[in-house]
Order: sequence, then structure tokens, then C-alpha cells
Amino acid sequence: MKYTTYAREGDLFCIDDQRLMRQMLLIFAAPFLLAGAGVLANVLYRWLFTSEPVPGGMVVFALFPLLFGSFLISFRFTRYLSTDGRYMVTRHRMLFFSWEDKQPLASFSKIQLKWTLVHSGGSNKSNKRMVGVVLDTRYAETELSADSEYEIARSKAEQLVKSFNKPLEDLTSAEPVITAPEDIDRKLVLTQTDMPEPPENCAIRLANTEQGLRFTMPCREGLPFGGIFRMIVLVIGGLYMQSRLGGSVPHGFVVGFNIALYLAVIFNVIQAFYPYYFRPWIEVSKQGVRAKLSAFKKPAELRLSGLEEARVSKNKVILRADGFYAAIPVNSSPQDAEFMLQIIRWLATIQSR
Repeated sequence: MKYTTYAREGDLFCIDDQRLMRQMLLIFAAPFLLAGAGVLANVLYRWLFTSEPVPGGMVVFALFPLLFGSFLISFRFTRYLSTDGRYMVTRHRMLFFSWEDKQPLASFSKIQLKWTLVHSGGSNKSNKRMVGVVLDTRYAETELSADSEYEIARSKAEQLVKSFNKPLEDLTSAEPVITAPEDIDRKLVLTQTDMPEPPENCAIRLANTEQGLRFTMPCREGLPFGGIFRMIVLVIGGLYMQSRLGGSVPHGFVVGFNIALYLAVIFNVIQAFYPYYFRPWIEVSKQGVRAKLSAFKKPAELRLSGLEEARVSKNKVILRADGFYAAIPVNSSPQDAEFMLQIIRWLATIQSR
């Protein structure tokens, strides 16, 4: 379970997820501890129950992984932010030794939410786009944390806004949105009692289904040039490998290679092209409001009660409440996006009554 806010330890906010770090260190340390325990058990058995001599190298070989595993389990590196926002404290621990560093922070005018790239190591290096919580300090930005889910990052940022009484600047959409501390939990006033009329040449389809009223948005425009490039590389690379293999490998290997190549091409075509043919939809029924906004995600409930934000940002309708965030894609005109916003306000008004 992820922490939705920063944990408090006295007058400090714990920035890092200590439980996740302990779990990762335990996973890395377990093989060393098990190997050392196994060798040590063998040494003790031979020493206590047999007359065989115990080589000194076996004792060293048993103690080294045990000590290294104990070092990994005891290792700690945790960052803290003082509740007055003036210091960043880093606590270290190795075996029986612990110490901390205290770094003063420059004054900051606001808390920011912005997209950030997190680099993952290993053989397959990649960049993952996450939502970061940032202190807008005078000389340089201080990034506190980054989460894959907007709702979690938003909860952490709001926690700091309430503690420091600083405004929140949301930079995750096309236009910056600044929220004052006194407005951080303010709910929308909903007065849209009648269903709005669609604009001229509206690309949003309305249909009555067995489940209820469905609003279907237009599909994405353009072509997946990245997917086309990957498909060309796969096909050319696969044909080249086939010509190089020739008769130098068993027939079964060639058949398996061809099957893997065809599956890779098919998977790439589906992954690249289907999002451009997928049409997002919202469905209203007696059970509530459901939506499927992404091509490869299951339909989910669209929670419209307690909305704190509903606005149009470029070609999306942004909805936000405590613990809830949704971005409804409207890949047509600004008038269609405004129409969908009015539909959401109308549905939210109905639900609130």
C-alpha cells in the first residue's frame, strides 16, 4: 500500500517511503543470508557431529555473506523535511553506526506539481514520466518525491500547502493552475440542472444503450509514427536475421524465430494503432457513471461527488477531487470539450441531489 501523504516523525515530514526501502533491501539481502546460514550450518554439523576437520576458509566463506546481508538489512538512507520548511535532514545508518546531515533550504514561494522523468537503471534503461512534488526555492528547485499516480502526488502537495500556508501551482496540464491555501479543499458550486445542448457539428455521439446513456468521444487524430518506425525495424531486422541464419541452424529454431517475429509485429501493430481507433466513452446508468478513457485500461467508475476542480485544458476535461483524478480526452474542437465539461457539471449536479 502506498503512502498518500508524508509520514510525520515529530517535527519532520518523512519524504522517503521507508517501508519500501526495507522491503527492497530485504529482497537483496535474503540470498546472502540464506547462503551464509547454509554454509555455517554445514560447518557446525561437521564440527559437532563428525570427526572431519573444518577448513578455515569455510568459516570465512560462511561469515562473509552473513555480514554482507546484515549490512544490507541495517542500511538506511532517509530524507526528512522540517515542518517549518527550513531544513532538509538526511539520516544514515550502517550496522551499529548512525548519523544525520542537516541542509538549510532557501525560502520558497509555492509548492509545485509538475511532470518529471525518473531514470530506471539496469540493462534496459528507460525514463518513466511521474508527477513530482517540488519546492520552488529561490535559486534551484528542490524535488521532494515523485509518484506514478497523480492523486498520491496531489495529496502530498496539499499536505505541505496546509502546513506551510503556501499556494499550490499545478503544472501537469497545458495551463498552470494556482490554488491559494484557503481554497485547497473548496468544493465546486454546481448549478447545471438542465442537460446542455450540443454545439454545431458536435463530434461527441450520444446513444441509448441497454446500460444507460452513453457519450462517445472521437478517436485520436494522426498516425502512430513511432509504432510504424518500430514495425519497419522489426520486419527489416527479422528478414535480415532469417537470411543470415540460412541452413546453419536447426529447422525448429527457424520456425520458432519466425513465430516470435510475427507475434512481435502483431503486438506492435495492436499497441501502436489501436489507441488511434479507440473512442473513449462515458456511460450514465442507475448504478452510477462509468468511463473508459484509455485503450488498454478497464472501465472504471467516474466519481463526480465532491468535485474540487472541473476545467478544460487543451483537448482534455480535467476532473479532480480528494483521492480522485481523471482526464477525459476530447480529440475534436474546443466547443466539444466545453460541451463535455457542461455534461460533467450536469451529471455532478444530479448526483449531488
